Order: sequence, then structure tokens, then C-alpha cells
Amino acid sequence: MFLSCSRRSLAVTAAVLTGSLAWAVAHAEDRQITTATLNWEPFYAETLERYGFFTAITNAAFERAGYEVHNDFIPWERAMKDTREGYRDVLQGAYYSDERAAEYYVSDVVYEAEVGLVARADFDLDEYSNLRQLADYTIAVGRGFEHSEAFDEAAFLDKQENDDHPQLAVRQLFADRIDLIAGGIPAILHEITAQGHSLEDVKVIQPPLVVNPLHNMVSHDHPRGEQLIEDFNQGLAAIREDGTYEQILLEMDVLDPDEVD
Repeated sequence: MFLSCSRRSLAVTAAVLTGSLAWAVAHAEDRQITTATLNWEPFYAETLERYGFFTAITNAAFERAGYEVHNDFIPWERAMKDTREGYRDVLQGAYYSDERAAEYYVSDVVYEAEVGLVARADFDLDEYSNLRQLADYTIAVGRGFEHSEAFDEAAFLDKQENDDHPQLAVRQLFADRIDLIAGGIPAILHEITAQGHSLEDVKVIQPPLVVNPLHNMVSHDHPRGEQLIEDFNQGLAAIREDGTYEQILLEMDVLDPDEVD
């Protein structure tokens, strides 16, 4: 009898320990997440220090909330699809749209990016007052990118989509294959200098299309989607509060020290 009870106790103890271990493993996996985005310098790219300032901010906010983060860099359409279908947890650095909000939980604003048009310096317009003034020009855009609502819905514009934006678009611009590049101005200008051109060779057409807030997003179908966004928002608020956010921008040359209050 004593032996039987002992065996029974050992069996119960083993079951408890096994259950506890399984819970611990599951809990650890819950804290491991993968973000997905494209290479879009200087915001985020696998070739940049800390994968770019936006990725550094994203990782810092999630890590503050207790997560271990892995970052993947893939074409944008695939990043959206993989996040929407659950192969990756977080879509990193996305513009808001009602269509996206219907599919993803949307984080607080992480950073604001000016979106506009860049042309060669000898382009015949410096500014425009109506998008129809651009109807005769060929405009390179990233496939699946959001710009402004008016620009995205302007079917009369000659928009050429590509999956390697803005890298391909810059090559096309200097080969006279397109007239304008639409997208995030910092990313376009960064790529122009990365390809060995001078910023004196181009100009930014005024006004910008929009100043777009950038967010992180998680699919509505993700079993922890709402919690992930809530945790990220709390982490983001914490790193803003203690100066980590600003320090990242300073260290990665996004802010000039004179611009900081």
C-alpha cells in the first residue's frame, strides 16, 4: 500500500511538473514574436545598424513590454499577406487606411513620415495645385504602398508599381524611364545618395502628398493580436517617457541635437 501510494504521488508530481514545464514553454513562446517589413532605408532595412531607427524603436518598445523580437525583411506585399495570415506576428511600419484597419489592429503612431514626389532637378514643375497637373507624367510607386487617399484613388495618373521600391525607382529616374517617384521623402532621398547621386540632382515637388503617421499592425485573426498591440503601445509610451525613444533618434542621426527641446 505504501509503495502504491508513493508511486501515485510520484505520478501526480511528475504530471504537475510536466504541466508546469509545458506552460512555461508555451509562455516563453508567447513572448517571442516576429515582425515583417520591407527594406526601406533609412526607416528599416536589414543592411542598417540596428535594422534602422524605426526597427530600433519597435524592438525597444516590445522589449520593454517583455517580448523577444525577431525582424524579417521581405517584399511589402508578402509582409502584409504573411502577417494577415499569421505566418508573422507584426507588420512593421505601415500607413493607416480604413481598409487596413478592417484587417489589422493598429498601434499608436510610432513616427510621422512626409510622403511626396521627387523628380530630377530639371523637371519642368516645382509645385502643383491639383493632381491632374501630373497626369502626363509617369510616376513610380511601391506595390501595395499607401500614399494619400486622393493620390491612391487617382486612376487618371500613370502609376507604375514595383516590388523593389525605391531602389528600382531611383534607377529608373536617372535612366529617364520615369518622371517622378512617389513615396516617403526620407527613404527616396536616402536611396538617391546611396546610389551615388547628389541631392542637387533632384528636387522635391511641393506640396507633399501627405504627412503620414507610421504604425505597427497585427492581424485581427492573430490569437493574441489585440494584446500584442496593447503591450506595444504601453512599451512605446514607456520609452517615450524615459527618453529612450529620443535617444534612439539622436544616436541614429535622425534628429539633430539642436532640434531637441
